[in-house]
Amino acid sequence: DEQKTNRFMYTLIGNCLAAGAFAFYFNGSYRDCIASIIGALSISMLGYYSAKLQINNFFLNLVGGMVCSLSAYICFRWGIIFNISVSVISTLMLLVPGIAFTNSIRDLIAGDLVSGIARGVEAFMIGTALAIGSGITLSIIKTLGGFL
Repeated sequence: DEQKTNRFMYTLIGNCLAAGAFAFYFNGSYRDCIASIIGALSISMLGYYSAKLQINNFFLNLVGGMVCSLSAYICFRWGIIFNISVSVISTLMLLVPGIAFTNSIRDLIAGDLVSGIARGVEAFMIGTALAIGSGITLSIIKTLGGFL
């Protein structure tokens, strides 16, 4: 059990460092970095509890997109950031399926068409789930009168 705790702490620290670095990469300020770290904390907690509940991968990414947008909006409302775009994008980068896409291309080039197409569809579905989750949250916030 101690090993699982250590693994979670390493994942948590890695997510926070990566999200903060992505915030600076996308020309954000230190405020955007802080908001991205808060989003990374929420994504890490989501991943930790979803592993215990054995949630479907598509649903997990859908909720992950929602959590990214919601945490950025909360930071916006608290006055930590003035524009949620950089924070949402840098937190979503933690969930982007880069390895699945790369493996898909590699398999296609190697001639493994079935495996390549399957991995490509998986990467596409993960990206779609992230976009839908983020879009749902931002749409609900806007409908309820947010972004004022």
